Amino acid sequence: MVTKTNHCIISYFLKCCPKIRRFEKIKENRINTVFADEFMSENHLKMVVYLYVKIKAHEKSSILIAKAKTKINRKEKSLKSHKRKIEEGRCQGYGKDYTPFILVREYKGRGTASVIWDPFEERLIHCLSQTEVAVYETIRWQDNVEHIREQYLLDTDRMNAIAEELGMKKAPWWTTDFLVDYDDGSKTAFSVKYDRSAFDPNKRTYRGKESRLHNLVMRQRAEQIYWESQKVRFKLVTNEDINQVLVWNVKSVMSYYESFKVISKEQKLKYLIAHKYVYIPMDKQILDFHEIVERAGFDVDELYKRVLVARDLHEEITERR
Repeated sequence: MVTKTNHCIISYFLKCCPKIRRFEKIKENRINTVFADEFMSENHLKMVVYLYVKIKAHEKSSILIAKAKTKINRKEKSLKSHKRKIEEGRCQGYGKDYTPFILVREYKGRGTASVIWDPFEERLIHCLSQTEVAVYETIRWQDNVEHIREQYLLDTDRMNAIAEELGMKKAPWWTTDFLVDYDDGSKTAFSVKYDRSAFDPNKRTYRGKESRLHNLVMRQRAEQIYWESQKVRFKLVTNEDINQVLVWNVKSVMSYYESFKVISKEQKLKYLIAHKYVYIPMDKQILDFHEIVERAGFDVDELYKRVLVARDLHEEITERR
């Protein structure tokens, strides 16, 4: 008896394999209407079902092969990119000579990635998330910071050795979000995550995928071991650790760190605050710069003018030396 399921199988088989139509009594124009025991023997039916299973298995294996090839091609492309970056001298030097290992234009999740001009480093800082932006602004405001290096490449052999000890897979490269040099010669490595819920085992995204959480925790542990072995402090930072009021105010004043952008009196005040000629608490509340100018116990224009004169004089003396 040709069942409905077998009818579908045979229809699929005859449609996909026109060269193997050996059933003379089954015409193409009658395939959906004529099926009976007299048109197909049990052996014939078994053969068709067997071939159908083989065809589907072949299709599935073809898909798996295609996926494997795509994965291999991506890996090869990634390794070539890694080699090119090393040859370019990424993550070497300081200040304007430094280029991060991952640039924003090379980052897949570019939705929240940003580049920020750093007047101290004299280059663009590449932040791969808004949380990284907030961490950068917080670090940059500190007086004792000498250099900030983002997307810093770690020693691959050392990290893979640590990963192997922790039961993790090896990787072609490893990076740290920020490596900060301070004026006392110390360093701190920062790993940035959106929030601490990323480490919550009860988080919905980890249901049935506990290995993802394990890999995340082990990744942080490997990074910590790496830096502590080099006598460098390691710190995990999330949004909960950031004062968003401070970040907002710092962004506002640092936008006018360079005098060629300054026009209005409010902008002059921001310039003075950015250069720390004027001290105002930045972490208490969002600053209303118009109100501060109105209530200021000094002439903003006059102070700004004196600062520029002193700066120009200092630059002239420095050049003569």
